[in-house]
Amino acid sequence: MEAFSTSAIFAIGTIIISIYCSLKLVAYIYRFRTRSAILKEFPSDPPHWFWGHLLYFPVPDDTCLKTIRERTARYNDFCLSWFGPLLADVSLTSPESVKPVLKSSMPKAKLYHLLKPWLGDGLLLSKGEKWARNRRLLTPAFHFEILKPYLIIKNTAADICCSKINKFATEDEYFEVFSVITMFTLDVILKCAFSYDTNCQELGTGHPYAQAVHELSRTITLRFLKPWLQFDWLFNLTKLGKDFKKHCDYVHNVAEEIISKMRKVLQKKAPKLQSQHRFPRHLVNGKG
Repeated sequence: MEAFSTSAIFAIGTIIISIYCSLKLVAYIYRFRTRSAILKEFPSDPPHWFWGHLLYFPVPDDTCLKTIRERTARYNDFCLSWFGPLLADVSLTSPESVKPVLKSSMPKAKLYHLLKPWLGDGLLLSKGEKWARNRRLLTPAFHFEILKPYLIIKNTAADICCSKINKFATEDEYFEVFSVITMFTLDVILKCAFSYDTNCQELGTGHPYAQAVHELSRTITLRFLKPWLQFDWLFNLTKLGKDFKKHCDYVHNVAEEIISKMRKVLQKKAPKLQSQHRFPRHLVNGKG
């Protein structure tokens, strides 16, 4: 009798789980078919039945960039891309189509979740009230009068960048402009946002922070182009996933160290900064 009861409970549990999974599958298929019908309204190149448009972007190289430019020229406002048989993306290619999206706090596309372990749930990835709150906090920081003092920092960094380019020109050498501009951008952001001088332009991609950011960007790009790596549980088991976590931990530790130092500096200068309306009180105190 006890054995019968155990087997009966097991059978009932199996039936319930099967029904639940079946309902979830039916619901997913219904949502997918509904979404697919809407996405068909967007222009796109002919997709492969399984790979979608991934065959157009086999690896992130010059050929891939050329393909993207050609698609942008063909489709003036937007175009559809399939990353495998299930994941789709609508690319906006004109200011008119981008403007309504930038003004909205609508939830971001599913592919954005790939960035969350690195960038967190900040202004780029947040939604709803949290997005609106973050934007309200940041907007005053971009007032012209506040940004004006940073022109000196930016111009100094630009001088370093131009001197590097001039050296290549003088020696009649080819160089990869992307890495040079990337180091310039990183240098300006770290100096202006965190008062953190890494000398990354002189060290180039050999700087540990620059290397970590480069690897994180490369890994995110690979996950975009390889559908099987978009499943977190599978990605985390791979060497690529473990290296991604290591680089995330490194950049997070650097950011936390910089923020901790800056908070101490701001707390010491708080009365003066607040009298000049440079920083809101809750930002100086590290609250909010």
